[in-house]
Amino acid sequence: MPLFRLSTKKSYAKMYRAQLTTYEQALFFFNSMSSLGKPWREKKENKKYLIEKYELIKNIPPRFLGEIDVKDFYSEMEYKF
Repeated sequence: MPLFRLSTKKSYAKMYRAQLTTYEQALFFFNSMSSLGKPWREKKENKKYLIEKYELIKNIPPRFLGEIDVKDFYSEMEYKF
């Protein structure tokens, strides 16, 4: 039996995300695109990406990253803009 249920993990991730600025969320996005952030963007057994599962970048507004649209990379996340 897992130590934490998914809902508990998501609530912790939500509290963490609330402390992040838009710039810090953008850094999470760019890190996930690098070779070091590969585990955050790998799908395993038809599950969501970790970055989508815990919704770490859902508050990045449109055009914040210029021509880069976050939705093109993580389309299954429900964004808050």
